[in-house]
Amino acid sequence: MNDEAGVATISAPPREAKNLARILVETRAAACVQIIPGVQSVYWWNGAVQTDEEVLLVAKTLKSKLEKITALLKEHHPYELPELVFLPLRGGLEDYIAWIRESVSPAAAP
Repeated sequence: MNDEAGVATISAPPREAKNLARILVETRAAACVQIIPGVQSVYWWNGAVQTDEEVLLVAKTLKSKLEKITALLKEHHPYELPELVFLPLRGGLEDYIAWIRESVSPAAAP
């Protein structure tokens, strides 16, 4: 189902986190974005192991918003290849899930 609710995880440099979160919420790509500081990432990049201090953005959104989120990240994220992983919700408080849907709907836009 294309309106399936879930969370999208996005890693980012600490200095960019609030701006990215605000863009995602203001454009109705996400209902809410939590910023989790103090993430230490270890990963392969350009043939070597890299280590960076990052934050993790956890965006409550719909699967149907992934194209919009992808476009926003390509435009505003400083990384050449930003993380974007969508995890569908398989349960939760129905009123909260309904709020996610309402918050990202076109009718919710100002």
